[in-house]
Amino acid sequence: TQRLSRDRYQRQKPRRPHFVTAPSTHILIPIFSTSHMAKTGEMTKERNTRNTKIQCSKKPKLDTIVISSDDSDDPEACVICPGGTPATCLASTSYTPIKIDGPRLVIPAVDPLCTQLQGEAVVYNEGCDVYDATLSQTSVQANQNKFFSLQLLKDKLYDIYYVWFHWGRLGEKGSCSLTPCEDDIVKAKLLFEQKFLQKTRNEWENRRKFVKVPGKYNMLKMDYESSVENESDKFENIVKEIHKSSNESRLQPSLTEVMRFISDVKAMEKNVVEMQFDIRKMPLGKLKKEQIQAGYKALRKIENCLDSACFGSSLTDACNEFYSCIPHAFGRRRPDVINTREKIQEKMQLLEALEDIEVAVRLHQNELKVKNIHPLDRFYASLHCELTELDKNDSDYQLVSWYLSSSHGETHMQYRLELQHLFRVNKSEHAARFVSLEPRMLLWHGSRASNWAGILSEGLRIAPSHVPSSGYMFDKGVYFADCVSKSANYCWPNPKVQEGILALCEVSLGNMKKLVNADTNVIKRIHGYNSVMGQGRNIPDKKDNVILPDGVVVPCGKLVKSALVHSANLHYNEYIVYNTNQIKIRYLVKVRFGKR
Repeated sequence: TQRLSRDRYQRQKPRRPHFVTAPSTHILIPIFSTSHMAKTGEMTKERNTRNTKIQCSKKPKLDTIVISSDDSDDPEACVICPGGTPATCLASTSYTPIKIDGPRLVIPAVDPLCTQLQGEAVVYNEGCDVYDATLSQTSVQANQNKFFSLQLLKDKLYDIYYVWFHWGRLGEKGSCSLTPCEDDIVKAKLLFEQKFLQKTRNEWENRRKFVKVPGKYNMLKMDYESSVENESDKFENIVKEIHKSSNESRLQPSLTEVMRFISDVKAMEKNVVEMQFDIRKMPLGKLKKEQIQAGYKALRKIENCLDSACFGSSLTDACNEFYSCIPHAFGRRRPDVINTREKIQEKMQLLEALEDIEVAVRLHQNELKVKNIHPLDRFYASLHCELTELDKNDSDYQLVSWYLSSSHGETHMQYRLELQHLFRVNKSEHAARFVSLEPRMLLWHGSRASNWAGILSEGLRIAPSHVPSSGYMFDKGVYFADCVSKSANYCWPNPKVQEGILALCEVSLGNMKKLVNADTNVIKRIHGYNSVMGQGRNIPDKKDNVILPDGVVVPCGKLVKSALVHSANLHYNEYIVYNTNQIKIRYLVKVRFGKR
């Protein structure tokens, strides 16, 4: 049979199906008479075949997925999967954009585990209200690390509704149930909203003011709105767009290479998966900033517990809160108790990586209406930052090359740095607000490849107040070094690629407070100072300093032992500023980490 044209479908209203119970299942399945299907031609061949099989006396093949041990409090029926257990039940969630009045809405796909309705139903929405929710709950004490997903589904052709529940341990397939509600949308919404209330103790209609209740699930906040009208805003399509674009890049090959390097969303995804983040329950590119901020706040509570030596229920409650905000896949292992400052730093790196992904995806989405240019050219344009490559014969190139080779620390001899490309940076917005305070020095700053999209577009940033202070030797600020390898260690190069990016920044240091020991609360004690210098045991030889025509000092002398060799705790100098207006990026340096 062939599907009716749109006009004919509107003229001939389809007959509402009745429901029967499939043998040995908990699911009601809509049945259409064969005469009705032949008469109207409404059903596709696929749906016709499916329903004909169900009417036969033979018992359909059914598998039951094992219920996770996390589900003792979840009384839903076992999953019913005609045709066997699907292998892709926890594949990354995809999204279908639809147009509505106001912001464009991106509707999540039907859960891949719901094989009965794949391609035949959609997630129901009323305007901007999308009836889709993913919940998370972790209990370190009870070894619980579980999710609960809810979807209200609507048949694509008929006003038939279903309510879908999927639950289990994070990282596993789990269990599910499907409840048909015929044409009763009120019943479907009531079932959905009652389950949401049962699991969270929050009313569905008040979910935008969601309050986590102890012992109940937390709601993961997803971003369903988008200002982009092209489907390539999907995270999973960004890489395909770059590799399959028919448009040639107009950028210099070296600049194209850098843009590809700092916008590699697939590498970013791999990075967070290695940190045990569960991307299947919280799709990358759909994560809201407020969800990440909630993770930071939970880490701050953990830090406060460590500061006050509270290692009991207060600490485990804070850990549970963090994992409920930021889902982790631990398998069957007990979720880790975050009980050291090193573990706090690891989780902070995860949250920073998630922020980087949010920035990179947003920049990829910018200016998508311009379809006749390469996506990497678009990405470069969205940075609003001019990068000009310098020739090897340029005097600036030679100075930077010397600075790089002369300032390699003696404790970092496991690798050597090779200068690949050097770019002069022009960001007029940052140059306009730059505050000049003498002395001004040209200093190194290193960071992960994934950070540079945010740095070039928004500048170097200082961690906000809700971020834990663990890992900051001299409080929250922007850190620089006159030892290139000190900064290069923060590039964390991919073992396969062994490349990284550093910035050479003009830093207004002004009146410096000089310290030989770490002070994590120094910002409270620097009234009257513009910066902090952590003095190291190895320092550049001052007699080889170079002063540029504009007065900037380049400490490019060979590293020598300082007079503080026996009293300083730091191997190398560190410079910290607490006002980003004292920073101007002058050069972007792409390096290779070679073997000695």
